[in-house]
Amino acid sequence: MLLVDALTEVRRVLRAGGVFVLSTHAGEGEESVEHDWQDRAEQVPITYYEPAELKSVVGDQHFRVMDIRSRPPLDHEQAVTKLFVIASAQ
Repeated sequence: MLLVDALTEVRRVLRAGGVFVLSTHAGEGEESVEHDWQDRAEQVPITYYEPAELKSVVGDQHFRVMDIRSRPPLDHEQAVTKLFVIASAQ
């Protein structure tokens, strides 16, 4: 699971009590979308998370979830709700 790998690395470099913000897409499942990057089309994998699921995954990796927020997509973004988790290292 890529998220667990990323959280393991964040935990490795973040001091106890250090705070970080994680952002992702709300929903369920996975998909791949095409995105132009430096004049090249690339396939970008997206995994969607429900707030409770994301809180559980982050908490299981030895972080204290301080807040979960969401917002609707901006006009130039993929049309899906964005999730933001604010957490601290334990």
